[in-house]
Amino acid sequence: MDLEKLKAQLMSRIDTNDLLEVKKVERYIELLKLDSQCDEVLARDKTTIVIENGKQKFIKSHPAMVVLFPQESTKTETCT
Repeated sequence: MDLEKLKAQLMSRIDTNDLLEVKKVERYIELLKLDSQCDEVLARDKTTIVIENGKQKFIKSHPAMVVLFPQESTKTETCT
């Protein structure tokens, strides 16, 4: 998605003298950038991470998944 085109389209639909509306558009574009970055990290690292603590290993949801699925953030599995 071309974020610059989207921003231009959204800005053309609002009153650009209204600073609150301009800020909403800017925040929305920033959220889309963050979402894209999360997608890239998840594609690279997959949806789980392994935490090692001495001899123990734990499989946890990737931290980026907590943003997407907060109810999953409390699940932890122990590796043997």
